[in-house]
Amino acid sequence: MITEVLKQHWKQNLFIIMLYGVRAYAIIRSTVLLTDIMNALFFAEYDRFLNAFIYCVLWMGISIILNFIAAVYIEGVKQSQINQLRSNILTQLAHYKYSQFNQRPVGDYVSWLSNDMAVVETQCFDRLYGMISSGALLIFGAIAIWSYHWLLMLVTLIFALIMTVIPKFFKKGLADANKEVSNQNEYTTAKASEWLGGFNTLYVLNSQNLIEKFLMPFFGLLKNSKVHLEKKRATMDAWVQVAAVVFQYAIIFGCGLLIIGGALTAGSIFSIGDLTGNFFGNTNYVINQLAGFNAVLKLFDKVEEVEEVSEEKEITTPPLTGIDLELQNLSYHFGDRQLTYPDMSFKAGGKYALIGPSGSGKSTLFKILLRQLPDYQGSIRLNGQELKQIPERELYQCLAYVPQKTYLFNLDIRANILLERDYQAEYYQELIQVMQLEELIKVMEAKEETVGQEGSRISGGQGQRVGLARGLVQKAPILLVDEGTSSLDLSLRESIERYLLNLDHATVIFITHHLTDDYARQLNQVYHL
Repeated sequence: MITEVLKQHWKQNLFIIMLYGVRAYAIIRSTVLLTDIMNALFFAEYDRFLNAFIYCVLWMGISIILNFIAAVYIEGVKQSQINQLRSNILTQLAHYKYSQFNQRPVGDYVSWLSNDMAVVETQCFDRLYGMISSGALLIFGAIAIWSYHWLLMLVTLIFALIMTVIPKFFKKGLADANKEVSNQNEYTTAKASEWLGGFNTLYVLNSQNLIEKFLMPFFGLLKNSKVHLEKKRATMDAWVQVAAVVFQYAIIFGCGLLIIGGALTAGSIFSIGDLTGNFFGNTNYVINQLAGFNAVLKLFDKVEEVEEVSEEKEITTPPLTGIDLELQNLSYHFGDRQLTYPDMSFKAGGKYALIGPSGSGKSTLFKILLRQLPDYQGSIRLNGQELKQIPERELYQCLAYVPQKTYLFNLDIRANILLERDYQAEYYQELIQVMQLEELIKVMEAKEETVGQEGSRISGGQGQRVGLARGLVQKAPILLVDEGTSSLDLSLRESIERYLLNLDHATVIFITHHLTDDYARQLNQVYHL
């Protein structure tokens, strides 16, 4: 996934390579001028010394300016690529099946988009651009060393190749340690979300101290995994540095022999010492960065690939106006426990209720109908077609679901109801009036207010009415209402239920614990579970 993003931004990355190339040339040119400066000093040639000194400073100034330009430009490119990665992950998640998404806690996905992106920024992109910078210096440094003597360059290249072999002994250990840090980050984030999400419950029980008690051990494990990773890096770095120092002094010794033999001028040793120091230092840097870079490349292998949704499966026609729903020999297993349902028939436009004690399988039945629990036994048919054979996109045009507690996003009420779906303006206004949301919307719009995180700025009853409007606004032919009016006062609840019972376009199936005789008489049938 990371390599694909780099390819998509190839023009920007090519420009970065060019910037660093010119900067490297300026730095090496300034270093080579040290030879002229030292030779001029040896022979007391003032004009030659002044000329070389001015050009040396000029080239170094150019390199500083280019470094500033590169730093600002790279940050923009880097953040664009990170956002592209986030976009790719979110696109993948949007195509996950219900069961696939729920194999992991939500904290894992949050970690992918936050913690893992921080890792990618520092361990991947920062390393990559550092390698480009050092790589450019290596290339121009090698050319400069060659210009002094081909034998120095040959020996330098041989030493550099030997240095590149060292990281191979640490490659697998680094990759495993990086993966462990990522996994531990995910697990710690999930646990933090779990315990901090329960703050209100712990607060009224006077048990807030449990947050620290249960979370700190996980942060301790995260610390240990990061220390283990750094130990792996430091060990490899130490070996590479030892090799770099030994090889640099070997080159300087060889340069001294060439000067004694008359092949080089005395001033050359200053430039060659600086060039070889930079060469092996940059070789060391590239090796370390490359090892870390390769370890991070597989970080997103855990983002499972899903089949692309073909254009033929996109639903462009409106939902059917009437659907018959038939259930036969239906059962579902929860471990050793089996829920067995009576045969049920829901005719198009009819109104039905499911009642029964807690645990009798009412909400489970809705989850089965919504394909959230696909491994049921028996037959469920919509207009004669088996539920398992209906594409999910088509199914969710036929079914609308109103849970007891509606999940609200930190948006305004209108946005929470519509969620950027097509709608009929007149029908939307009708729903706002039926759910008695006009005044609340007017007040919140005047303040430019949202409903808050998970609806924290509105009451439970207001949230339920937003959920009912959300479920109704698309006029799906089947409406599943799971205690969708339980938080409302009696008069408002009865008013909304009357509206639902009089819907012409929808089959409505209620789960309820407050079924009155008058309410029951208005239903086509009541099923006892």
